[in-house]
Amino acid sequence: EYMHGEEHDYLEDENTTGFLKYYKDGQYAFAALLPKEGTNIVEYVKQLDGAKINKLLENKKSATVMTAIPKFETEYDISLKEVLESMGMKKAFNSSQADFTGLGTFTDKNIFMSRVLHKTFISVNEKGTKAGAATAVEMSAEGAIEVQNEVYLKHPFVYLLIDCETNTPFFIGATMHVTDENMN
Repeated sequence: EYMHGEEHDYLEDENTTGFLKYYKDGQYAFAALLPKEGTNIVEYVKQLDGAKINKLLENKKSATVMTAIPKFETEYDISLKEVLESMGMKKAFNSSQADFTGLGTFTDKNIFMSRVLHKTFISVNEKGTKAGAATAVEMSAEGAIEVQNEVYLKHPFVYLLIDCETNTPFFIGATMHVTDENMN
């Protein structure tokens, strides 16, 4: 099912259209980045770096944007042990080499990291957005007015939760499969 609405910050560059949807206090926003139709979402994500995201956010245009957002829910989890070890944290996972004595001691045993798990969850529906422990308030739609732009998320897209004070994404994901059968 799609949720239809109207937003007022339009994002656009040579490969992307999108919008910002602000939460109640304006400190955070949901950003949707819709690559041009026919673009492979995996290739799009590979070229999406911090500079490109920052440029899109800094060059937002104040304009009416008619939106259609699919309701979705996603969970993701990963062990970060190998990633952290590849970044140089090998000793932290070694039971004989780790040194966490600054945190505390255990009689006749050495404290070390055995696992690091990362789990994310996001749910977007008519009641708002939940991501991890963060919850946002209800979305609403208003009556129709003159349409200047439309961004209907009817094919794979990237979504971000943004700290509006710093323009820093703190949550990034992508939907890989979207059907537009319930667009209206």
